Amino acid sequence: MAGVSHDLCRLGQLAGIEPGYQDGRGEWHFPSEETYLAILPSLGIPISKPEQARDFRNRIALDRLRQPMPTVQTVWSGQPAKQNCPVIFQVPERLRGPAVVRLILESGTNLEHQFRVEEAAVLDAAWVEGSAVLRRVVQIPEVPWGVHQVRGDFAPDFTGWLIVAPRLAHRGKLAGNRGKWGIFLPVHAMRSDRNQGCGTFSDLGDLLEWTAGQGGGLVGTLPMLAGLTENPCEPSPYSPCSRLFWNELFLDLEAIPELANSSRAREWMGSTQWLEEGRRLRLTSLVEHEKVMLHLRPVLEILADEFSLEGPRAGALANYQQRKPRALEYAKFRARHDLSVQSWSLLENSAAIATQERRRLIWQFWAEEQVSALSRRAGATGGPGLYLDLPIGVHSDGFDVYRFGDAFAPKMSAGAPPDSFFTRGQDWGFPPPHPWQQREDGYAYLREVLEHHMRLAGLLRIDHVMGLHRLYWVPWGLGARQGAYVRYPYEELYALYCLNSVRHECSLAGEDLGTVPPAVRPEMLAHQIHRLFVGQFSFRDGNPAMDQPPLDAIASLNTHDLPTFCGFWLGGDIDDRLDLGLIGLEEADSERKDRQKLRCHVLEWLELNPKKESPFDATVQKGPDSDWTLEVDPFSVYIQLVNFLQKSDAAAVLVNVEDLWKALDPQNVPGTWKERPNWQRKARFELADWDRLDGIKTALESLRKEFQKDLNSK
Repeated sequence: MAGVSHDLCRLGQLAGIEPGYQDGRGEWHFPSEETYLAILPSLGIPISKPEQARDFRNRIALDRLRQPMPTVQTVWSGQPAKQNCPVIFQVPERLRGPAVVRLILESGTNLEHQFRVEEAAVLDAAWVEGSAVLRRVVQIPEVPWGVHQVRGDFAPDFTGWLIVAPRLAHRGKLAGNRGKWGIFLPVHAMRSDRNQGCGTFSDLGDLLEWTAGQGGGLVGTLPMLAGLTENPCEPSPYSPCSRLFWNELFLDLEAIPELANSSRAREWMGSTQWLEEGRRLRLTSLVEHEKVMLHLRPVLEILADEFSLEGPRAGALANYQQRKPRALEYAKFRARHDLSVQSWSLLENSAAIATQERRRLIWQFWAEEQVSALSRRAGATGGPGLYLDLPIGVHSDGFDVYRFGDAFAPKMSAGAPPDSFFTRGQDWGFPPPHPWQQREDGYAYLREVLEHHMRLAGLLRIDHVMGLHRLYWVPWGLGARQGAYVRYPYEELYALYCLNSVRHECSLAGEDLGTVPPAVRPEMLAHQIHRLFVGQFSFRDGNPAMDQPPLDAIASLNTHDLPTFCGFWLGGDIDDRLDLGLIGLEEADSERKDRQKLRCHVLEWLELNPKKESPFDATVQKGPDSDWTLEVDPFSVYIQLVNFLQKSDAAAVLVNVEDLWKALDPQNVPGTWKERPNWQRKARFELADWDRLDGIKTALESLRKEFQKDLNSK
């Protein structure tokens, strides 16, 4: 705070900028004057120099006192039945007489309530420019759950939003069922003899059915959202083009109904060139996202161009557009992007634009059909089925920012402050949601996003759940060290999540890893949102050598952002950080010694010490050849650790299938871009081969055994 004027700091707090934060070592950091002057304009305060802070502060405070009613009001309801809802408003003290408050419900129907202003209860009073104003509250009867617009006849700008929501998220098939387990694998990583070098929605459906056949209750995967697959190609599922549409890259050509009647498409797919390219793409160890899309595109174009304008399929497409009216806007956006990277002259060709718009619309229609089929196959698991991941951000050049620009903060990136791992901080590259602007239309964009995911998922992972409370903003050009935390109206956001969770019977899990503000986990508990537990973060001294997962957590030994278990156990992540220049030789040597001590302690706890050496002797560095902890098969350690999680009070245990064949390389190395092939690694084996793999057989037998013990104990 040194060097920042008191007025500028107070203005920042009024706008939602936190005055400082504590790092992992307990040290406080404060935004600079430059940071305040960069973030405040993005929050709608056009300040350019510190001397203006007092004037803006007074102006904002006065505007808020003049506001006839809050932009958004939240009412918690324990039951879906209609109930009385308080609506707060502010009027001059002298105002008397009859008045009307009208709710425009989500259904479009109007609910009017007539009353006399002077009979509404007074909450408090204030003086505004020499006149007294009263904050009153009126009870509106028979209001259902939903997000409703509020209007009144007190003043022209008497308008706002009322969120009526259940306090508790849906728990469903995980509630009270300790021992549920599932498989994690990204869709892009799935191998099969019928895909074209990248996993498909059908491959995910096969995995759902296979998991159900093994006794598992859920399948977790990375976001399956529409991505930028060409010019530029952005493979990260956490930087999608849109959070409202599915990724056409995952389409299964064989599952498209139009293929059966298209001789042109089948002829193309039977050509030597197409077959050879498909075979090459399948055999690669990494997904070549852009080349896969270029391989699929000609077939998709032929099938879309031949799509019938009449009959049942045309009717199905029309029904899709009616259910998803935003689809045509999305198709138009993608069409113009497609044509602009080929030739600007094509953008002047209305026929070319119309053709590409129709193609994009039909591709998304097919994606919706195939994803809907996933929902039906997920029902066979007997558990939540699909465990989807909702990313916190979207690509800055994507459809959502183009269409809902006001819902995002301009000239800002979300990120994270410096820590011991990322000493320069992190700039995640996507624009943060605007905490106040998105309220103006009743969170229309966020509601569409939640609807899109929860109608399919049985369990939804909220990426960086701390973002419901605050996000670290990085002003363009200043670097991640010069960011600041900005607060969000978390009660309203929890209400929207809980409302959609109950409506769609979709349980929620919050990714509460890393630096977690004290308020976050109590709020998650209060709203019945599952926590996450990651074993790799939870090793400790003592017996047991790993923390117990919290009650009802979703437990795993690692995540897509962490080393695989074998890679971690052998210290491959330390070598990788050294290679990337993130640590020096001395620090790497120290970390290797710490990892050796960790292995020794875990093996002693699990009674897997073949030489019965003293843990103190074993931690003396004698060189890799004499380290007995490396002589123990990592897979035997892995199985016992998974069993430990299975016996805990976790709601579910998620198994990264790549750990079952001792994979060494992670899906993502945070903080890297082209330095590592992030989001490209394929599984080593096809699903059809899994039943023959000893590691998978052993792990599944152990999981089923522990699960059966749990059932027998109930």
